[in-house]
Amino acid sequence: MMALFVFVCALAAHMRTLPYTDPLIDLQEAVSITAFITSVWLAVFMSLDSVSSDGRQVLSVLIVLVNVGYVVFVAW
Repeated sequence: MMALFVFVCALAAHMRTLPYTDPLIDLQEAVSITAFITSVWLAVFMSLDSVSSDGRQVLSVLIVLVNVGYVVFVAW
């Protein structure tokens, strides 16, 4: 959970300052941090004992989709 807090702060700082001169690089950085936060958050849900096996499979697929979506976004 501490990693999530650190990266949410990093995303907030990035969006506040937009440190790169190229807006596309700023956008890619924001999307990459968001994809990481989403993947970690879904993984935290997956680690809960109350989540069923089917639920874990759905969360695993969502994690893969988030990361593939990021790779497609960067490649595009």
